[in-house]
Amino acid sequence: MTTLIPKIDLMDGGSTPAGAINRPFNEKLAESVSVKDFGAVGDGATDDTTAINNAIASGKSVYFPAGTYMTTGGHSITYPSNQSFYGDFYGASIIKKISGTSTIFDIAQYAQCSFDNLTIDGNSLSGRAFMWRAHYSTMSNVVINNIGSATYAVHISGSNLCTFDNVNINN
Repeated sequence: MTTLIPKIDLMDGGSTPAGAINRPFNEKLAESVSVKDFGAVGDGATDDTTAINNAIASGKSVYFPAGTYMTTGGHSITYPSNQSFYGDFYGASIIKKISGTSTIFDIAQYAQCSFDNLTIDGNSLSGRAFMWRAHYSTMSNVVINNIGSATYAVHISGSNLCTFDNVNINN
């Protein structure tokens, strides 16, 4: 027996959007993963590096629920990729560097991705927040804080047709 998820139910009591259909529950869940599915804690103390890497390796969109995810960085998004990385909203879903000099997110040339509703905190350590070589990619509603001196928050190289909207870089 296949369990179906209902059509979109608007919280405000509005009508279901035209064209919405019932779909198998497991099909809907297969569209994205949460870093917590891979053991991330998001408590601001536990090293969540491995869980984040495993979520990225799934090849699916990666959700960061509200919390502070500690990482050493080195998260690679490789070609071909068409992944989204998103949180609840910036200030709620925080990815914070705990050590090392590596780049937090290293996006390979030709990879396609999006980063939405996240805060990236370099914790005043060396290394970039992003090495951005992506094409046809976006970053929106992202705050980048505390990147160490003599480095870049976002190093853009060999990219084209990318959109950055409401990206704030502090310190």
